[in-house]
Amino acid sequence: MNTEIAISLFHLVANMRYGLVGERSDESLFTLGYGTCSTKHSVLARLLELSGYQVQRYCVKVNLKCLEQYLPRDLASLGRDVFDYHNFLKININGSWLTLDATFGAYEHSMGMPTNICWDGRNNCKLLFSGAMDAPIQVQDLYAEKERLIASLSEHQRIDWKLFFTSLLQYLESR
Repeated sequence: MNTEIAISLFHLVANMRYGLVGERSDESLFTLGYGTCSTKHSVLARLLELSGYQVQRYCVKVNLKCLEQYLPRDLASLGRDVFDYHNFLKININGSWLTLDATFGAYEHSMGMPTNICWDGRNNCKLLFSGAMDAPIQVQDLYAEKERLIASLSEHQRIDWKLFFTSLLQYLESR
């Protein structure tokens, strides 16, 4: 199968800005022009599948402290552990399953965030939220699973999660 299509679709989605969309939906990525890891990966999975690729969806618990080195000191995980469930994909290209993480693109790269903007279709992408706490789980519906997993966090953890992402988005939008 032609890897150029997968590469083009990956870069199309990755280079849409990162941002919270309120209610997650595939349509919001195109109407708003930005999305979260779950929004971006849900859209990318659909586009790749429509193009004939086999795709698997994954979710993994991460500690957002893994982003501290990329963020201003006043934002860096707000000084404590903050947990999230990060979404990513695997794509079958010529019999090999490759990891895709299209969470951040060129804009976030310009702000010093980790990205996979050089993905060439031959190797795994680096998971951008590298602080994995558990083994990734394969899921069918990225949105439903993300909501279920976030709801499973304690109330205190959900407050920290919301505060972190509110601060992260303010930082990303400040430039």
